[in-house]
Amino acid sequence: APALLAQLSDPDSTLTLFAPTDAAFAALGDLTGVLSDRPLLTSLLRKHLLGSVVPAQTALSLSSASVATLAAEDVLVDGSTGSVLVSPTVVGGASTVVTADVQACNGVVHVVDEVLALAALVPSPSPPPPPPASPPLPSPLPVEAPASSFPASSFSLSVGGDARRQRALDSLDIDAVEEAVRSSFANIFGGAAPP
Repeated sequence: APALLAQLSDPDSTLTLFAPTDAAFAALGDLTGVLSDRPLLTSLLRKHLLGSVVPAQTALSLSSASVATLAAEDVLVDGSTGSVLVSPTVVGGASTVVTADVQACNGVVHVVDEVLALAALVPSPSPPPPPPASPPLPSPLPVEAPASSFPASSFSLSVGGDARRQRALDSLDIDAVEEAVRSSFANIFGGAAPP
């Protein structure tokens, strides 16, 4: 931390500081753990510092540009919306510059509405919600058997062709085939087999 303080106090430094508002810090809740961990606190402060002066006009010309910080981690600066957005933040999403170009003896300060996050502190994205449950399939509609009947005399099988095929057909038990067809119709149509 002493080296960081010396750098911030050096009038020959050229720095840009993204300074979070009090409300941004308050949104984080209890900061006791961060404040008691000097290396973490120093890295977090360095994440808010750029090693050059970047005025708002320059930042507004950037579109999701990766910019190096003094924490040796980049931030994304995006001015394409007409506002300067900086990310990542501890709470997720982007921080907005709410007051730009506050002049300091060795650079510029941009006041931001969220605390920037070290890579280790970036919140994991929420998993996507599960897909909606599929609606139940409609129950099958009952199918009525045709009203016409299939009398035994109306069932015939005609096959032309060679004698061998005809002998095979002659050996078929037509009554058994007809009964199997009637039984299948009864099973399919859910009722008694046609007479």
